[in-house]
Amino acid sequence: MLTQLRKFDLNLLVTLDTLLRERSVTRAASDLFLSQSAMSHSLGRLRDMLGDPLLVRGPGGLALTPLAEALREPLQQAMASIEKVLGAAEFDPARSTHVFALGTTDYFDTLLLPRLIERFRTEAPHVRLLLRNVTKEHVGDDLATGQIDLGISFARKAALHARPLFTETYSCVVRAGGRKRRKTFGLDEYLAAKHVVVSPSGTFTSVVDASLAKQRLARNVALSTPRYLAAAEIVARSDLVLTVQTRLARRFVDYLPVQVLELPVAIAAVPLLMQWAARTDRDPACAWLRQRIVQLGEP
Repeated sequence: MLTQLRKFDLNLLVTLDTLLRERSVTRAASDLFLSQSAMSHSLGRLRDMLGDPLLVRGPGGLALTPLAEALREPLQQAMASIEKVLGAAEFDPARSTHVFALGTTDYFDTLLLPRLIERFRTEAPHVRLLLRNVTKEHVGDDLATGQIDLGISFARKAALHARPLFTETYSCVVRAGGRKRRKTFGLDEYLAAKHVVVSPSGTFTSVVDASLAKQRLARNVALSTPRYLAAAEIVARSDLVLTVQTRLARRFVDYLPVQVLELPVAIAAVPLLMQWAARTDRDPACAWLRQRIVQLGEP
């Protein structure tokens, strides 16, 4: 069968499908924007390849031979399947049932995900989202293997396509009423306090500690958690201090008994990055998703 397929000019499949459907050289030529002589030539080639006349003169015009009748329906199904495969290269958000896998932290889930879901509700009502935890150590492999289509975090991984969404500064979150109402810590008090660090990869350090180390400073980290929301809940019920992105810190104030203080030490601002692998760089569905996330803007 494979040998026969190799000998067959696959470019003639569309021609054969049209001829069998129209049962007319003239109409088939018109459908394919070919001259009648070109269509007649193609029919001659098909007859030679298949060893059958395919269409013969009958009382009402051209009639299909038994072989042509046997080929007609399977060929239509094959052409429909080919069109479906090629059509997958396009992305129609209004009709798609695509499943996107996102590697995120609860920073994105809290500040941006609700707005993205609202866009989906109006633009892509049948699209589904699968959220996975993202870490700097695994984001590259997860993107390369298709575990996720897009990674969104503050950790940059080399060799990935990346686009910054916006830049974040840092602030402190403490229990409301646990300290005198003020705008900032003293440096000594900040360093001596017990801290909770958010580390998706499960360590006791973060970008905050790296920045402190450059200034020959260190803080007292008592707890590490991979989740921002858990850290904020703990701070609201303890004397622990959370140093976190300013936008997220302000959101915590809306529903937790916490207050936001300015840092007594300089911590470099960091960009929130959207990262993806080369395999999805030109994928229409993933390109659409990236565009929609960019359009969300700052929270």
